[in-house]
Amino acid sequence: MTPPAVAVCAAAPQFHPVRPTVDRAAAIQAAGVALSQSIAKGRQIDGTALRSAMERAFGASDAYGAWVWKDAYEAVEVAQIANLTRQLLETAVVADVELDEVVEGADLARLTADASAWLVLAD
Repeated sequence: MTPPAVAVCAAAPQFHPVRPTVDRAAAIQAAGVALSQSIAKGRQIDGTALRSAMERAFGASDAYGAWVWKDAYEAVEVAQIANLTRQLLETAVVADVELDEVVEGADLARLTADASAWLVLAD
């Protein structure tokens, strides 16, 4: 004989939260582009800004399980690459030279350090 409590639990409907299907790569890229625009405007990327960009891109929070902080750090890398690319293109336009010439003469270590200076992850 089945105890009454077990019978009630077995008959209760199961709740399964539905998580939206998100293209992870596209969401990381979208967050990265948004963050690169912040960098271009001179804003630092702190934990709050990073979380906000990720939640907008994924449509849910990390607490919900939509993304993990590793994804957020990848978005920051996308932002840095986009910012470096923008700086190189602007340099090529200002100098009126081909991009290959700018890349060959670029001080990538300095540009990377400048881009990294915008990242502040301390909350």
